[in-house]
Amino acid sequence: MEFCIDWSNLYISSLPSLCITRHCYFYVLQITHRLSHSIGGNSYTMVHTIYKGQVNVEICGNSYRIRFTHHGQRKAFGTGIKVVDKQSENAAIAIAKQMESDLYRGTLDETLKRYKPERYQKPELTLAEQFQCFMLAKRSEVRPYTFKARFEQHRVWTLETLKQFRDMSEVTTNYCAMVLSKLTSTLRSSSIRCKILPIMLFWDWMQADMDVPINPWRKALKRLKVDEVEKPEPFTSEEREKILNTMLGNDGLRPWEPITRFLMSTGCRPGEVFALTYGDINQNDGYLTISKSAVDTNIGKTKTGKVRRIPLTENIRVALEASSNGRDIYDRTLCFPHPKTGKVLISKIYAAHWKQALKLAGVQYRKPYANRHTFITEANGTKKSSKLCGISATDFKAIEQ
Repeated sequence: MEFCIDWSNLYISSLPSLCITRHCYFYVLQITHRLSHSIGGNSYTMVHTIYKGQVNVEICGNSYRIRFTHHGQRKAFGTGIKVVDKQSENAAIAIAKQMESDLYRGTLDETLKRYKPERYQKPELTLAEQFQCFMLAKRSEVRPYTFKARFEQHRVWTLETLKQFRDMSEVTTNYCAMVLSKLTSTLRSSSIRCKILPIMLFWDWMQADMDVPINPWRKALKRLKVDEVEKPEPFTSEEREKILNTMLGNDGLRPWEPITRFLMSTGCRPGEVFALTYGDINQNDGYLTISKSAVDTNIGKTKTGKVRRIPLTENIRVALEASSNGRDIYDRTLCFPHPKTGKVLISKIYAAHWKQALKLAGVQYRKPYANRHTFITEANGTKKSSKLCGISATDFKAIEQ
């Protein structure tokens, strides 16, 4: 419960009945116009009237308040003007006199918008601030590794680009084309596509409610010339044997041979192999289940979100036996952990040893993911191989072509 005491209409003789001494009364008027305290859960705010008329101006707390009567109803609202000096007091009184004039003429704005300061209007967010909101939404939609690689990596560049504009309407297709043209001097077309992906998706996000969205970044991207890049050749059987033998013959690389053999024999994505546990292996029925993937030590669902089974071949059994040698095996035990720490393997760590093995073996470098491409190529892109590797229908059509 809250009520106000109007000190201007208060008789000195009535102070004792309110348990307020004369000394306290004059002290409050000299030092401050506000005294708030709680008694039994009730809040008491002292108010001082500085202007009286058809419309009153009061000091409530540390700001001015307007109080008036209209059509028999008492109304009040805060002006937002702080009690600072005589100038702020005159500004509050000017609002009251304006309202008195409007009441006399019968033109009072009953919504009171005319008398409230403009600073109460909520400021619109800039494009850069709205992009930060978009990034928060994306963080919850995509996997951590995807967010870090495709969005967070290009946050600074995107913000610097957006800070130049106040509104989306200022960004034209010609400007976007000019930005892409500058990037071509230092980046390949594939890298440029990755760089502008966040700002392009941000434009789509901002125009989600529009019937015909206009995205100048997409239009400019269509004009970008695609660089001709030679695709890496799949590994031959001789190259794979060289890599495995090199690892077996090197003390530092020997612990990495089982996982490499497994990657070559299954066509699995590296992250799926890092997350594989012995609980996923069914020795009796002769298959293993791929249902999860590891990204930067975080284990979650696979890239497609689907579960698939892979038959246990001789090479797969050899790789699993070599990896389990000397370890206690439980359902939750990782099949291919870090050889030293026993924790979930990180792609960068494996890639470093993989690169060293290829160099010692004298094999042209390709990424570890090329083992998956090799497996699919050897199977001639059949539907059976696409099912084993967890390839989507769209990817399978690309393989057939």
